[in-house]
Amino acid sequence: MYQELLKQALAEIESAQNLNSLKEVEVKYLGRNGQITELLKTLKDLSPEEKRSTGQAIQELKTNFTSTYQNKFTILQKAEIDAKLTA
Repeated sequence: MYQELLKQALAEIESAQNLNSLKEVEVKYLGRNGQITELLKTLKDLSPEEKRSTGQAIQELKTNFTSTYQNKFTILQKAEIDAKLTA
């Protein structure tokens, strides 16, 4: 389940064409009611054993998302700066 969500999220990050669309992806997954945030909220209802394994999997998902997001953000930010300099 988490791998499918990660795959979907990473595809959306990669398809973002500008910083605004990238920000929308971030909000969709990490915002107050974001999909990853909602998964983290479910941890409180799990047993300690389930929390450990599920929490680790969700945290890995979040880390992968954040890393890919930051890379794409840097690329798009540089592209926007370059576009302004050449305009």
